[in-house]
Amino acid sequence: MFISLTDTKTDVKGAVYEELVGQNLRGDRGEYFTPRNVCDMTVRMIQSLFPEEKLTSLTVMDCCCGTGGFIASWIDNLRHIIRNQEQKRQSKNLENKVRDRIREACSRNLYGLDINPSLCARRK
Repeated sequence: MFISLTDTKTDVKGAVYEELVGQNLRGDRGEYFTPRNVCDMTVRMIQSLFPEEKLTSLTVMDCCCGTGGFIASWIDNLRHIIRNQEQKRQSKNLENKVRDRIREACSRNLYGLDINPSLCARRK
């Protein structure tokens, strides 16, 4: 049986990390994790301020990204919007098209950094 963690609604790695670190990173060193539902609400509010066709060209920066809650929410919400656009266009190979558009938009326009380098993935 094959289980894909990338197809889940939840940022599994971020949620597991936050659970495992427990109290070590929940305020005693000034590091706080934003609840995922707050990340999702905030991202949807911000995305609603722009026309959908412009969302893939916006530069997005989370300067305190931690485990990437806001970034993961941005990607998930953008994926939903792009999937709807591609369905309206009746695109062939829908999932490949959506994945490629997400990858392109994120590689050019999505950035995250944090004071704690062990929380951020480095892109080469």
